[in-house]
Amino acid sequence: MRHDDATNDSEDDRLRTKDPFEDSGYVANPFAEADDELCINDWYGYNMPQEAIKEHLFQDNRDGCFIITNSSTEGIPYILSIFVRRLTSEKMRLFDAKQPRDVACGTTTSNYIIKHNTILEHPKILHYPVRRNFAGRIYIIERRSFGSLKELIEYHQQYQDILPARLKLPRTLAHYEINPSRVKLKEKLGSGVFKATYRVAFEKATIIAVRMLPDHLSSDDFFQEAKMMMKLHHPNLLQFIGVCSRGSQSMILTEYIPHMTLASYLRLSCNKNKDPRFLLNLCAQVCSTMSYLAMRRCIHRNLAAENCFIENGNVVKIAHVGRKRKSIVNKYTLFGDKKKHFAWLSLEVLEQSRFSHESDVWAFGILMWEVFAFGKHPYGSLDCDAVIDFLQTGNRLDRPDNCPLEVYDMMQLCWDRNPNNRPTFAQLQDQFMELGKEDTQTSLND
Repeated sequence: MRHDDATNDSEDDRLRTKDPFEDSGYVANPFAEADDELCINDWYGYNMPQEAIKEHLFQDNRDGCFIITNSSTEGIPYILSIFVRRLTSEKMRLFDAKQPRDVACGTTTSNYIIKHNTILEHPKILHYPVRRNFAGRIYIIERRSFGSLKELIEYHQQYQDILPARLKLPRTLAHYEINPSRVKLKEKLGSGVFKATYRVAFEKATIIAVRMLPDHLSSDDFFQEAKMMMKLHHPNLLQFIGVCSRGSQSMILTEYIPHMTLASYLRLSCNKNKDPRFLLNLCAQVCSTMSYLAMRRCIHRNLAAENCFIENGNVVKIAHVGRKRKSIVNKYTLFGDKKKHFAWLSLEVLEQSRFSHESDVWAFGILMWEVFAFGKHPYGSLDCDAVIDFLQTGNRLDRPDNCPLEVYDMMQLCWDRNPNNRPTFAQLQDQFMELGKEDTQTSLND
């Protein structure tokens, strides 16, 4: 594609370049369905926020490293975001779709001047709309279309063509390995499936959390989780930072929330904020995150208010994401002592020790109950065997005093005896959206 040829492309073929902190005109759709075939690829970010895209690509720091995300703009199913340090192609042409054609055909965008064979003063992330034509083929420039998004990416891995650089696949876990001399343990925060969690000083300034591998867990289990966490980007997930080895000890480093768990927060706020709309928003944040994890074929296994953190008084961050396992049924056997967290386990987990996305939905129903019960422990003083008997006879947790009937109905759907009858997280998201509409606010406050 010659420089002059690009000016003859149709209006729909123009390439948008925008700073990620500005409105690019292409909006990620948080409720769009993720393609199962795409979810297995490290370059697919689903509905990754622009802040996370920027952080991810700048950390990679290579010309051509990229992320594909969903778009809610009609006719544009995906956005290709590329990290660029150097613009070297005589064939490349960049446009600003907000400008008239005669301006767009020049060498100026709304953000900076484009010169051929130029090293940019500051690296940029350029956003390209990926379109689908009437025949269902994927393209950036219509004259060169592909049967799938994967084919488009494979082509641009070999040929730069109209892009500012050939595409480079995301880094492997080795890129996230951190020298142990940069990490100093400060205080123990707790223990669980992993040996212990510590607050640590990183680079002498940043405070992060470290999870250590226990003696009975294999390094394969540990690094399986690390590889999965590396691919997850959601504003309500604790951010993965890296991995570190000190002698025979392996550690996962994550973002640290210096305040309290959601369970502790709810108990403290019991007499301060009983607004059902606020509580509903907390649940909706968790549901959105769990829907994202389900799309990425990730089963949490340990969802509970105690495994979530509260930031700035209203933002929920989910921690302790479980391992990812690819299989037809997408299930795996329970690891560890179920009696430590039996109150959140579904009947099929308690009876058969097997997890699934459906068992995560059950646990989410328990978490909703915790939220509207202001941090009370589910089932009170009942032990594990008593809870199993209670559930097997058809009993379920009672509606909390502060819980609207519509919300309690959602909980009961999550606790259906048959896993296949439970709603998916995507369906629960739709229900949260309905409950959030103005015409339902009155009933929520009744």
